Amino acid sequence: MGAPEVGKLLPAARDALLNFLEARPNIELPGFLKDLEGTHGFYVGDGQKQRRIPCGFKPAFVVFTCPVYPDGELPKPSGQGGYWRPDLHEQFPSDDKGFTVDERFNKAGDMAVWIAWKQKK
Repeated sequence: MGAPEVGKLLPAARDALLNFLEARPNIELPGFLKDLEGTHGFYVGDGQKQRRIPCGFKPAFVVFTCPVYPDGELPKPSGQGGYWRPDLHEQFPSDDKGFTVDERFNKAGDMAVWIAWKQKK
């Protein structure tokens, strides 16, 4: 099986996303991303309840790749010899220049890496 279609990303963002998807095999990205341009960035959390993350455009979709489980919900034994893995985090409120995270994604001192895809006009 080949690599998933992840859109038009720079190599560093693509590599980070593919590593994330390898660690989170239950995550399937929406098909519409394959036609969108994206960017990535990082920040160190400041502990505020809300934080605006500028990316330069209104995102169609955002994925946090680091930490692998940014909202703190970790895999658990399923009882059938495997593991239950949490779904992807919910999408964030956004505006024309970025998105806003809550305290789960802005823990003081924690580094976060994100990938955002630009909405088509």
